[in-house]
Amino acid sequence: MNGKIHNTPIYNLLGGLYKEEIPLSWTSIGTFFALEEMVADAKKLYGQGFRAVKVKAGVHPDKDIEVCKLIHEACGPDMKINLDPYMLYSRENALRVGMELDGILDSFEEPLLVCL
Repeated sequence: MNGKIHNTPIYNLLGGLYKEEIPLSWTSIGTFFALEEMVADAKKLYGQGFRAVKVKAGVHPDKDIEVCKLIHEACGPDMKINLDPYMLYSRENALRVGMELDGILDSFEEPLLVCL
């Protein structure tokens, strides 16, 4: 409402423009698909302007590592890779996957189940 009253975009009321562009992200690549299919999808998305991909994972840690490395090789360092194993990793697997993918992953979302 304030933006309309002052005839200005709301970002001006919040301190000004922060970014000119927001990178596109895709979230439907999952390690339940064939590796070749996931890498081909990532390359296609990269060609369409996407610069981040979320890999749904968790069931097969070794396959999760492999697909992240293959996407990184295929798309290069401009493609941010976010791994989401849905809290399915054991502590040991979370540590192993995190160390194997150090320098490749942009984020590692909920690798462990939180017990309250």
